[in-house]
Amino acid sequence: MKVANKKKKKVIAYCLLNLQNAERDAEGNSIAKIDEYRKKEKHVYRAIETKRRLDNDGPLPNYDEQEKELLASIELLNGELMDIEIKLQNALKISTGQFTTQVGSIITDMKSFSEELFKDVAEEVGIFYDKLKEQCNAEKESLIARVEQNEDQDQLFADYPEGDAQEFVVEVVAGDDKELLSDTLNHFKEQIDQQLQDIDGGITRDLTKNWDATQVKIHTDQHARNRNIIREVITATKKFKVKVNEKFSAWAQEDLEDQ
Repeated sequence: MKVANKKKKKVIAYCLLNLQNAERDAEGNSIAKIDEYRKKEKHVYRAIETKRRLDNDGPLPNYDEQEKELLASIELLNGELMDIEIKLQNALKISTGQFTTQVGSIITDMKSFSEELFKDVAEEVGIFYDKLKEQCNAEKESLIARVEQNEDQDQLFADYPEGDAQEFVVEVVAGDDKELLSDTLNHFKEQIDQQLQDIDGGITRDLTKNWDATQVKIHTDQHARNRNIIREVITATKKFKVKVNEKFSAWAQEDLEDQ
């Protein structure tokens, strides 16, 4: 059980590490694409600034083509970032599915092991109970025989601890309830069986609960991350567009004022 639990923890840790590495790689690819766009934007702006310095006395300039070029590049960037995210999500989905299957198999084995273990324990308890019942009945019959022989009862029960234990023995031997010993032993057996079932059920529930919690956390974290990344992509490209529009509007306003 300990070996299986260690294996389960290692598989979970390995899976989480792979997910983190995949996310880190995707983040690196996205940053590279954004840097590529920024370099192009910088190049276009620099070319326009140079042209503006050289053509101060020329006709009113028009940069519509350059603006359209940058806006098209932003749309391309948006698509590339979305593609990276979709591929990552598909990869994470496959990886998580494989991981879920593997860990689920380990947990199933752990549950089976626990079930077999407690089955063996229950069998040993049954054997112990049968022997205990046999010994108790033999002791009962021996005491009854000695009582019938008019043996001194003080001496007869002196070997048993004073208090409840001695009182119970006296009740079994001399009391009116002839099934007291049998009922007491059966109650003892039922209690032990119930305790074993409770412990076995508790282990199974804990295994299931812990695994369910792990799966929920992984899927919840992934869904939250996916929503956040897509939102960030949309927000980032929208800001790029606003920046481009503002830049070209400012140049157009300057050119009008210079005429």
